[in-house]
Amino acid sequence: MVPRIKKSRLEGIPAWALSLMVAFASWLFLILLFDETGARNLSSLYLLSISLLLVVFFAVACFYICKTYPGSVWYTPLICNTFIITSFIFDMPFWTRSQLVWIMLGIGFLLSFVGAIAGASKGKIHA
Repeated sequence: MVPRIKKSRLEGIPAWALSLMVAFASWLFLILLFDETGARNLSSLYLLSISLLLVVFFAVACFYICKTYPGSVWYTPLICNTFIITSFIFDMPFWTRSQLVWIMLGIGFLLSFVGAIAGASKGKIHA
């Protein structure tokens, strides 16, 4: 008798769909971070905490998606960071935000790639 292997809940959902879910969830973080008053009117502790949550969220999400689907390492971080990338390019008030926000979002963007590569390498080992 072959033992039954418990599969991950993520295995039933394609990597691109999981990445889109992460992108839309990150949109909620970005709404908290960039309200109508602008990030420069908020306290530094608030900006740091929301930005740190976003950085950790991106890194962990990219890690688990790429651990489940190692072949998605090339596009998962880009899809997950869709709203940040479009903010960098198209949102002109984005350039006037706090430098703390710039630094944290840049770190989050880089750590999502690091998390994706780490997850893909761990996923290939266990495959």
